[in-house]
Amino acid sequence: MSADIKRWLAGSAAVVAAVGLVGCSPSGPGESSPSGEGQGSTGGVTTVTMWGRETGAPAAAVEKFNATHTDIQIELSIVPDAEIITKYAQSVRAGTAPDLIGTFTSGPLLAAQGMLEDLTDRVEALPNRADLAVAAMNAGLIEGRTYTVPLGVQGSQLYWNKTLFEQAGLDPEKPPATLEEVKAIAEKLSELPDVIPFSTIGSTGGAWPGFPSIWASGGEVLTPAGPDQQAVFDNDTTKAVLAWYRDMWTSGLMAKTDQPNQDPGGVGLQNAHAGKVGMAVGGGYIVVGTEGAEWGYLPGIPGFVNGSLGSFAGGDVLGITAGSPKVDAARAFLEWAMTSEDNARAMASTGNAGPDLALASRVAEEAGDQLALSQIATIKVGSWPASIAYGPAIDAPTGPYNVAAQAIVFEGVDPDEALAKAQADANALIKEAYDQV
Repeated sequence: MSADIKRWLAGSAAVVAAVGLVGCSPSGPGESSPSGEGQGSTGGVTTVTMWGRETGAPAAAVEKFNATHTDIQIELSIVPDAEIITKYAQSVRAGTAPDLIGTFTSGPLLAAQGMLEDLTDRVEALPNRADLAVAAMNAGLIEGRTYTVPLGVQGSQLYWNKTLFEQAGLDPEKPPATLEEVKAIAEKLSELPDVIPFSTIGSTGGAWPGFPSIWASGGEVLTPAGPDQQAVFDNDTTKAVLAWYRDMWTSGLMAKTDQPNQDPGGVGLQNAHAGKVGMAVGGGYIVVGTEGAEWGYLPGIPGFVNGSLGSFAGGDVLGITAGSPKVDAARAFLEWAMTSEDNARAMASTGNAGPDLALASRVAEEAGDQLALSQIATIKVGSWPASIAYGPAIDAPTGPYNVAAQAIVFEGVDPDEALAKAQADANALIKEAYDQV
């Protein structure tokens, strides 16, 4: 097994052994494994343990759920994004896993390893099944069965600071339609004092802001999920998008904090919230909390084709650990998340949309929330790439795609050589992951 797969999956023993351990009853971090539904319940209250990511969505949902339920309470632990899958695999092996696990793109891998409950029958019976975000629901599928469901959904899009546009003599109601126009506008914004023309809020080269421009330009990065899946990012479109980012970086039009791991204090996001960023690509968190500036929202991110937009429809998804003794209570929380107006409002407060897009739209319209409405429009056309090897191949900081993309953008390495190697390495990881199933 390769070093990359080992790092991502917490070692071969942790994950391969997990297939045989899914019958073990999970519990919260550091707890002994409970033996039945009654354990963890006090005075008729069932306590469900949950690990969530650092996005704000899990905390907002849990706070609202706990405030409105007396029979079930969610005990949430926030785990850093870079650690949550590794720690979860280790906890499954040890029999100390939480009842609920929050993830982003790793649901298919966890499901393929037998770690997650099959949720298909309950999900398909929901009265609002047709209104649930398609891309986010598809992200939880393995061979047509559902193992994760969305808690909150977010699409990557381009935001432009109308206040700064006007100060620069630009039309505040006319956003860029292509990447070339993004650069031209950034050059104009650079004439303003103390302004950052363009920012990815620290995720330059990554899939979240980068894949949408590839898709909007007619390119692809992964073939459909399955044993024959291939990474296909060694192509002219991907090279052109990364070359554009390289040009923006060397031209000084991007925030210095956009280089990954060079913004430990979160200054990039603080600058956006302070109204100092002219254009930014990412999620709704970029503009939530901004003071002194008016933002416009494109329902996606441009590429090189005029008027064409792409979006990565990501967010937080949840699965139930296989063998959880709290499965009924955990299902109740998931079904609340997918059907409740309370969760729709909780997600809107974090820059996300609730999973039921019809309900989320109604809530946003009633509140006059234009950001939420733009997010919902983005999510409806967004893509969420699925692969059981997505984590090690694409998402991991040390994964082949990220290493190549960042070397091209920030170091100026040869894109032909870098992407050819990255694609070959990614395909080896995909094959290896499927060989384990």
